[in-house]
Amino acid sequence: MTPSQQIAIIEALDAARAAKPRLPAIEIAERLAISEGELQAARLGRDVWTLPLTPNELAAYLPQLGRVKALTRSRLAVLEQTGDYPELSGGPQSGLLLDPGGLDLRLLYTHWHWACLIRDPLPSSNAEEPQWRWSLQIFNQHGCAVHKCFALENPLPRPWGALAALGTRDTPAFTQSMPRLKRPLPKYLPLPASGARCAICTSSLPFSSATAWSALRPTN
Repeated sequence: MTPSQQIAIIEALDAARAAKPRLPAIEIAERLAISEGELQAARLGRDVWTLPLTPNELAAYLPQLGRVKALTRSRLAVLEQTGDYPELSGGPQSGLLLDPGGLDLRLLYTHWHWACLIRDPLPSSNAEEPQWRWSLQIFNQHGCAVHKCFALENPLPRPWGALAALGTRDTPAFTQSMPRLKRPLPKYLPLPASGARCAICTSSLPFSSATAWSALRPTN
């Protein structure tokens, strides 16, 4: 991303948020024809910080973040839950946060490409005391959000400050995902008219049904 592209993205983000303060970042990114990860990466150094942790190290912080709103999105649905992350178990490739009825997650670290800490201003009538919404967001190599969690406690639990102290301005590198190619529908032969015999079915038989039946009769 060039400096001019970064400036253009930030200006477009500010304009969109000024017009609609609660407009989700993913919708702004779609309007700009970029990924949500690219949108947030353009904000590095301005309320966004890269978290230089391995996926397993980052996941170990989750149970310490207090009450959160956890959000996992796909192309067709959004799963949103509120609660506290349970203790982490698992290994270097995957993690388990098991709490049936609560935040119950299976984490696949192979898709964790970039993690960042984000501070967004909340719409407020009192401009002298801005309110902030803190979130931890994880993206895959295509800039699609894999998982997000938003802080709900005020004041923030200390681990949020510990994550902020680790933050850097390291820029992620995303790759464009290939669009799904449209495949033509298979071509079917027209059905025969009522009462007519299928030419393919009859012509493909090597011998008559009587011959076939005699071949199946026992020979002993």
